[in-house]
Amino acid sequence: MPPIDQSGVLFFRISAMVFQFYRWWFSINSCHPKPAMKVDKTTDTE
Repeated sequence: MPPIDQSGVLFFRISAMVFQFYRWWFSINSCHPKPAMKVDKTTDTE
């Protein structure tokens, strides 16, 4: 069953791409903090 091997490689490649995209997206969000989670107290203090 060789197709399983290729399928696993494809899944790994897609996972790596998604992981890299999330890291890039998270990096951009870190530069521009958006009201999403821990802004509850930040907005109260300011």
